[in-house]
Amino acid sequence: MLAKKGLVDVVLTMYNFSMEKAVEAAIAEASKAGIGIAGMKVMAGGQFALGREEYAKLPRELANVRCRDCEHCTVNCPFGVQVATRLSRAQELFA
Repeated sequence: MLAKKGLVDVVLTMYNFSMEKAVEAAIAEASKAGIGIAGMKVMAGGQFALGREEYAKLPRELANVRCRDCEHCTVNCPFGVQVATRLSRAQELFA
């Protein structure tokens, strides 16, 4: 990591509610190293309201489904999307 080599003093990064929790750990690590963080796109392109609206349209039986951590969906995603993690985060935000 460039931070460990002392080559970076500030990072400009996208940071918003839709990001994976691992991003918070990376930001904390940078902060401990004395690196400034400039966050951008903090409203996720204005998609929060749309996401909440669409989630509210789900039938109750689907909205109440919780991930069983089987990782079947993640293993089968051809793009490597961590589906279970994203689903859990959506439920945290919108339920």
